[in-house]
Amino acid sequence: MEITARPSTHINWEPAPKTLSRRCVEMLVYGDTDTRKTSFALTAPDPIFYAHSSENIAGKLERFSDKEILVFSFTRPQDLFETEIIVRECTALENEFKIRIDDAFKWARTIVIDTIDGFNDLQRHAEFGNFKAPPGKTSTFKYGPINSRFLNLNAKFKAAAEKLNQTNLIYIARTKDEWVHGEKGWAKSGRRVFDAQESAFYDSEVRVKMSRHDGNYRATIEKAFYDSTTIRSCLENDMATFAMIMDGQTGDITPWLE
Repeated sequence: MEITARPSTHINWEPAPKTLSRRCVEMLVYGDTDTRKTSFALTAPDPIFYAHSSENIAGKLERFSDKEILVFSFTRPQDLFETEIIVRECTALENEFKIRIDDAFKWARTIVIDTIDGFNDLQRHAEFGNFKAPPGKTSTFKYGPINSRFLNLNAKFKAAAEKLNQTNLIYIARTKDEWVHGEKGWAKSGRRVFDAQESAFYDSEVRVKMSRHDGNYRATIEKAFYDSTTIRSCLENDMATFAMIMDGQTGDITPWLE
């Protein structure tokens, strides 16, 4: 059936986009220790704001010396033991982190937070001091308000990124042993899982699991950009880069290289 009528010229019609206008993505990169999570994240375009909770980053950044990377450590000082001092120092670190990340949204092409579970620990130290219970004891701290404050960061970061359409957000997270309760009490299940407290970050636009198999490093796409058909596909070793992951999902590598 042929329709000869055309849309009215008296109505301001908006044509469907023919090219991708997005220039940023929210991505979660997670996995076990020594699976190149940080190296993968730093293949994203610069300038990069790299906020980390590592005690030592030697060897992590040197291979990216051709990039403009500004670094901020939100690692809790390990030589603090008095609750009042821990709270004061960690509160100052948390506030400084917020100031720097607000500024980074103005100039950074990519923001990397390594790790988001490390930042959650910082917030708990800022609230409670030493929040972990002694061996054999159960913690009595109420984490609800802290966890809500932590998860609200996800909405704040995403809103800022979408408004400006210029800054990639890459969250790095660690996996840990899953514990299950059975007839003999608590025991490890044998599975490595992502912390449920970071579930909002788990639902990022793209989720990549880093792993190592027979000496090869692998990036597996567990959640794809705009429901791309690349889900469950893998890239290995030097092919496992931010741009290659996004190129496979959008069909255009240019926005993810510069």
